[in-house]
Amino acid sequence: MKTSNMKISIPEENGFLPEKYAKHSDVKINGKPVVSFPITVEDVPENAETLAVVFVDFDSIPVCGFAWIHWTAANIPANVSEIPENASQDGALGMV
Repeated sequence: MKTSNMKISIPEENGFLPEKYAKHSDVKINGKPVVSFPITVEDVPENAETLAVVFVDFDSIPVCGFAWIHWTAANIPANVSEIPENASQDGALGMV
């Protein structure tokens, strides 16, 4: 059986998430940034039907004592190569 190492990548500026997607974003609801960052997906296993992504912030451990789960997304079609910017608001992929 062939194994695959699926890869995901996100945009970075100097090793960090760009500010337009972080706490200094200009687009906020109730003080929280709402524009989701694009995600590039590569080498999805051939038998995958859908994908799920979890955004876990391990840098929060010193601050709050645990890894903060910012969000999860599921039901993403396995044939996508990019989850576009703001897909969380646009509903473009039918993900939940």
